[in-house]
This record gives sequence, C-alpha cells and structure tokens, in this order.
Amino acid sequence: MKEAACRSCGAPIVWTVTMNGKRMPVDLDPVGDVPGAMLFRVEEDPSNGDLVATFIKPDQRYREEELYVSHFATCPNAAQHRGPR
Repeated sequence: MKEAACRSCGAPIVWTVTMNGKRMPVDLDPVGDVPGAMLFRVEEDPSNGDLVATFIKPDQRYREEELYVSHFATCPNAAQHRGPR
C-alpha cells in the first residue's frame, strides 16, 4: 500500500476507492474490533492497481482478517473536508 498523509492532521493514510467509485482515505494501520465503527476490507484491484475498500458487516468477517477504518471516522478535522449535503 502506498502511504500518504492526511493534509489536515498529518496522520498516515492510504487512498482507496469505494464500491460506489468514490475516493476514501483509510487509516494506514489495520484495527481490531472497534465497537460502532464501520470496518472495511482493503484489496488491490488487479486490473488497475487501485485499492478498493469494501464495507464488511460483522457476520462477513474472516477470523484473523486485517480490517481498516475510514479516516473520516478518526480525523479530528474531518468536518472541514465534508461537502454540503
């Protein structure tokens, strides 16, 4: 994974693409069980090399699988990056 840094807080992230085709920053380090957090499986798309983030429901998780959390959930400055609703 190609590491980047959040432009507002400096945390290490990787850029992924969601199943809807939107870019999403994901914290670089995998997480364990995080109550209430949306967890994502991150895999490389062999056709173009993009990292694809897929939302994982708790019953879809494999044992010992590394899962990731969106940086939008952990960035202290996330609100300044959100667009109008």
